[in-house]
Amino acid sequence: MLLTREYIKTLEREEIKIGNKYYLGELVNDDEDLEEIIKGGAIGVDERNVVEFVVSDLDNDNLLDCLVVIKSIH
Repeated sequence: MLLTREYIKTLEREEIKIGNKYYLGELVNDDEDLEEIIKGGAIGVDERNVVEFVVSDLDNDNLLDCLVVIKSIH
């Protein structure tokens, strides 16, 4: 099961599912280039899984607070 990361705006970790919305902060590590991830529309959330997404609500003040919708997991 692929789980979100701990993020200040969410109460607990949950399973990542296609079609669901998540904060970008639930999917990335703190040291990653957020602008490049948003442009690319994909993030490797662990050693084996890449999550593709579309941004549904861009927060330019805090990119970690952008809402994304999961398109695929592979």
